[in-house]
Amino acid sequence: MKSILFIRCSPKIKGSDSGTFGQELVNRLADIFGLSKIVERDLSTSPIPHVSSQHALASEVPENLRTPEEVEALKLSETLIKEVEASDILVIATPMHNFTVPSVLKAWIDHVVRAHRTIKLTPQGKVGLIGDKRTYVVVASGGHHTSRPAWQPDFLTPYMKEILKTIGITNVEFIYLESMGHGPDAAEYARSLARSHVSELLADLGV
Repeated sequence: MKSILFIRCSPKIKGSDSGTFGQELVNRLADIFGLSKIVERDLSTSPIPHVSSQHALASEVPENLRTPEEVEALKLSETLIKEVEASDILVIATPMHNFTVPSVLKAWIDHVVRAHRTIKLTPQGKVGLIGDKRTYVVVASGGHHTSRPAWQPDFLTPYMKEILKTIGITNVEFIYLESMGHGPDAAEYARSLARSHVSELLADLGV
């Protein structure tokens, strides 16, 4: 059974630009690829706690030597990692907060990007253990950041590229919804550009 893992990151329960477009993308991908399972994790309605000291200590203990308490400390991390591992396509829909990822997405990342589990530490550097998969990151921002002169900097894109690469995911496409805070006309124009970009991406795949 092939599946999509859909990560929602917006704090908005309703009216989320990133979440709404992300759902549109997920529906389109499911239709095109014939995927039969969609796993959705909403980090706003079900926020993930930050990594604890117990998690940090337990992650350094070899798996076969962990106590029941240490296993429990890593239980959520294991669940989140297994969701990523089981997916064929990963879709992350997120707003840009203060030029970078929102804290809920950073918490998810800190549970998923884990030494000795999703990354192998070698003398030559870190090696990702998740394995590559088609990944789409939908980014909504109130201002504009992709062309010069940019109205705001973008630390989200390079960070997400590097952090996903760290666990072995390099097939990453970014879809931007820019200037969403500049009125309904600007927002609708951004959606039309994003839809065109998605069509181009899917056409390049020959689907």
